[in-house]
Amino acid sequence: MTDRAILVNGDGGVISPGSLSSHSVKIGPEVASAARLAAYRRGRVIEHDDTAVYAFGVGARIEFPRGPSHQDAASSATTLLKTMFRDDGADAQIAPLAIGALCFDPHQKASLLVPQLTIVSDPLRGDHAITVGRAGESTGHERLLEESHFSKDESDDEKGRAPDRFDITSRRTEDDYRRRVGAAVKAIRAGKLDKVVLARELSITANRAFRQADLLSRLRSLHPMCAVFAIDGFIGATPELLVSRQGRKIASRPLAGTVPRRRNAADDAALVAQMLASSKENSEHRFVVDDVVRTFESYATDIQAPVVPEIFQLTNVTHLATPLNATLDGESVPGAFELAVELHPTSAVAGTPRDVALQYLARHEAIDRDRYAGPVGWVDANGDGEWWIGIRSAIVNTASARLIAGAGIVADSDPDAELEETTAKFEALLAAFTSTQD
Repeated sequence: MTDRAILVNGDGGVISPGSLSSHSVKIGPEVASAARLAAYRRGRVIEHDDTAVYAFGVGARIEFPRGPSHQDAASSATTLLKTMFRDDGADAQIAPLAIGALCFDPHQKASLLVPQLTIVSDPLRGDHAITVGRAGESTGHERLLEESHFSKDESDDEKGRAPDRFDITSRRTEDDYRRRVGAAVKAIRAGKLDKVVLARELSITANRAFRQADLLSRLRSLHPMCAVFAIDGFIGATPELLVSRQGRKIASRPLAGTVPRRRNAADDAALVAQMLASSKENSEHRFVVDDVVRTFESYATDIQAPVVPEIFQLTNVTHLATPLNATLDGESVPGAFELAVELHPTSAVAGTPRDVALQYLARHEAIDRDRYAGPVGWVDANGDGEWWIGIRSAIVNTASARLIAGAGIVADSDPDAELEETTAKFEALLAAFTSTQD
């Protein structure tokens, strides 16, 4: 089994670099709007603020048989993405890209998808389409970009009625989670580790299949400050940017330290003030910031890392956040995907020291996280891209969904407070998944 990334076609057959071609073209607002609606229904979506990637079909896959973090797998993937396309004179600023949602376990088999058709929207370059096909053959971009291609048809599974009855269950009791938090606190106080992020799980079973467009629309409406995403049944609205790269500029926004929101403004403000003054919350947040800064220091200069965190308020919770910015240095600089793989998992989703925390989770958490808290994002052939942490997310399988939420445990953690934090995080998803509004 190879350690490096390999390039395969849609049927799984290995293909060589230079065997594909791409075509990029500027599109109008009507086509972009139709593409967004179609992607919400049945495509792959990463969308936040005024920036979006909508992906359709499979042009190729970059596979990681032993996981993206194994030896030089991430760097070989970046090389593949740069070399898989025969030069067709396309606009280098609108480069073809790969998109994916990786498992929390960085050593688990994974892949990135090179879409057959990608719509990219951003404030600087406007709306563009990128099509991918075999080298020497037309990518069929004219056909793919016909507005009718994005319209609904009678076979669209979104025609069915939305679910309106839901059964919510938990594999373990709340007392079980409290016990696990208490045991983690004892391990931390005994000096075995500094922090560990413990998750718990809810399951939703609906009377009919969930509709992706409904879930994304609700998540976008409920959590406008988050990045909404849908990639092959992994759906969510995440507030946490792992890393982005544009040229030599890189950024991250670590989140750690959380309190639930309160309906009463005075109560809400009091909780925020308590969080700002809490040594526990600030210590938990500092672990994460220091993690990212150490990685940035290996590649970058001019690192801007505020000493005092910001308040980042969402609909249901308030976080401590620190925006980090830096400039990559040197002739050979890592791409966004390489940086994401090196950063993941941060102490925001695993703990610290990283390896010790991962070992603790393997022994004591007893949850298959799958893609929960793994990197979600895209990278283009220039190395630019963005990767988010796949939290506030669900793994959807037709009429059922697994929801996972975690809390960072440190020496001063209180089991009741950590349980309340995970409950508040679940609410971010439950409101979208159990709504009966069509």
